[in-house]
Amino acid sequence: MRRSAAVVGSVLLLGACSGQGGEGEQPPMVSATPRPTVTQSVPPEPTQDPTTNPVAYTYTCNVAGEYVEFGDYHDVWALGESIDYCEAAQRPRPPTTDVEASAMTVAYGRITQTGLQTLYSLCAKTAGIAWDEVVSEPQAAEAAGALVLCPDHPRAPDHEAAAAAMRGEQQLIAEGKLLYSGQYLIGSEAAPGTWQSEGERIGDCYWEVSDADGDIVDNGFISVAERVTIVVPTSATGLTISGCAFRWIGP
Repeated sequence: MRRSAAVVGSVLLLGACSGQGGEGEQPPMVSATPRPTVTQSVPPEPTQDPTTNPVAYTYTCNVAGEYVEFGDYHDVWALGESIDYCEAAQRPRPPTTDVEASAMTVAYGRITQTGLQTLYSLCAKTAGIAWDEVVSEPQAAEAAGALVLCPDHPRAPDHEAAAAAMRGEQQLIAEGKLLYSGQYLIGSEAAPGTWQSEGERIGDCYWEVSDADGDIVDNGFISVAERVTIVVPTSATGLTISGCAFRWIGP
């Protein structure tokens, strides 16, 4: 009986040990601290002025004999100098804006990127053609297109005056009352009356008045003078001018 009890006790002891660490039991779970979520910062898209894109070009201008690069035509204006040469260079830029399209239409009657580059070049300039003088209708239209892009141009009033003077001259030419070098028929191409030389100084100028037979009625050569006045009679048939210009001032 003692032996049996010992055996039973051994079995019970083994069972107790098996209950504490048997093969069928899983190890306890260990809780882990969760990793933080990493959010990548995305820089905002640069905003574009919906009306104009002056930053889409750089400008190389002749400043006192040296070529200087500018990032904006306003920087050229800030110099306060007469700049008659600036070249706009296109760099990566957004699509053409409505204002740019309007400017090209005013200047050229169509959309042309080459023309747009010219218009921005005009915006950077502060002297020369378009601002000091306008001698043709295409030049006037081109400058008007540039002013759509840069309406605050410091020479805008001067352009308007130059364009008005040019149109006035064209009207006088059409009426035969402003003549440059050439041969003109009196009555249909040139008005009879008193003519005065254009400008504050005249030089190397020749003029002659002829009759119906082509004979010279009156003529003259001006080496240099301030002002010269000639009279073309109603009986004259032709007027020839070379190297100068005359404006009609009265009958």
